[in-house]
Amino acid sequence: MRTLSRALLALGLGFAVAPVLAAVPAAEYATLGASLTPVGAERAGNADGTLPAWVLDRGQQAAAGKLMELGDAEPGAPMFVITIDNMNRFRDWLTEGHMKLLQEYNTYSMRVYPSRRTVRWPETIEKASLLNAQRCKLVGSDDPEGCMAGFPFPIPKSGAEAIWNHKLRWRGETLSRINNNLVVDPKGQFQATRVREDFRFSYANPGRPQLLDPNSRDLWQLATETLAPPRLAGTELLIRERSGTGTEGRMAWIASQKQPRMRREPNACCDNFTPGAEGLQFYDQMDMFNGTLERYSWKLAGKRELLIPYNSPRSVAGADKGDFSRLVKPWHIDQAWPHYELHRVWVVEAALKKGSAHPVRKRIFYIDEDSWQIAAVDLLDVYDQAYQFQEAHLGYDPQLKATVASAELVYQFDIGRYLVSGLVSPGAGATPGAEYFTPEALQKRVKQSD
Repeated sequence: MRTLSRALLALGLGFAVAPVLAAVPAAEYATLGASLTPVGAERAGNADGTLPAWVLDRGQQAAAGKLMELGDAEPGAPMFVITIDNMNRFRDWLTEGHMKLLQEYNTYSMRVYPSRRTVRWPETIEKASLLNAQRCKLVGSDDPEGCMAGFPFPIPKSGAEAIWNHKLRWRGETLSRINNNLVVDPKGQFQATRVREDFRFSYANPGRPQLLDPNSRDLWQLATETLAPPRLAGTELLIRERSGTGTEGRMAWIASQKQPRMRREPNACCDNFTPGAEGLQFYDQMDMFNGTLERYSWKLAGKRELLIPYNSPRSVAGADKGDFSRLVKPWHIDQAWPHYELHRVWVVEAALKKGSAHPVRKRIFYIDEDSWQIAAVDLLDVYDQAYQFQEAHLGYDPQLKATVASAELVYQFDIGRYLVSGLVSPGAGATPGAEYFTPEALQKRVKQSD
């Protein structure tokens, strides 16, 4: 963390005096750390007390962390349960996707618990976010400049800026996991794809601070190896994510034991389907949204109070053994697992630009204001019909000091199938070093396993 502080001082970017060219007006900047949290959320609760205030209290943070460490311990019974019978009473708190699920399936329900605003961040991330409010700017839709380590736009002025807060959020310096993806049919039967994923984050990394500019675009690197099913096993993919579009943006390479010669993979983005998802997920739906913003027009549509999955039990029954059969049900997951809480969200609307191609014509994103994590997405097709609904199940990791998703869902309404991704099982081990995330290393690994 000291590395980031030294880097900021070396750039002459202290926090006491705002630079001359501020990204937000001085009066708005003064609200950060006052009426707003250091990353831009409203500190205050709501008028009727159903949403508590956010309190900067490290003791409270420790208590929240202790509560989350209880794992599957229930904090108590739900306050109430939403079903199709009482949905209209709560429709102001529901996404279109949740209402569609309630209307389509009489087995679907939502258990609602008291809201807990458990999110806190490392102090270096908070300080860097304050700095970014003064210096960071977005050129076009895909080129943030002058940003370092923290959330780039704690007081966003556009929908694209809010999405970039999600894309550049703190997730740790590295991450390794065994990711299980389940494609579930209307009978509740599922096909599983198991993938080892190793991430190395260049941005939002206090240990290796990097100022984004046209000559420094790296955001993160991802190396994956598909472990199952057998027809996909042995395929390895390397993605180097960068800001910008076209040749300045994402780069990807792929190789497999069946086709060991490494090649560039231009299809690892946008409206191409992810392997193993059986047509239920586009590449740009991973992590709720990723990649270039250039195909859509972005609108910041204000805020809402919304029921979103939050602070559910940390693990799904059987997950420690790689058994997810208790989670999946016909039409939807077992709704006895998730907890829904009322939280304040940013609403961002993305409309497909004329001349751009994508099966999804419009997306409505709901972004948790405390974490800048996308919590839910309504998706409409070219006929303005409800096409899909995405849902992220959020929880606070007190060791990492970040919000993480314990599962991500994609419901496709016209065929009654759904995808569950991000289900983690043990066995990943430590994240490899930087030399692992290169095309040369990918080629070498595949040849050795051939």
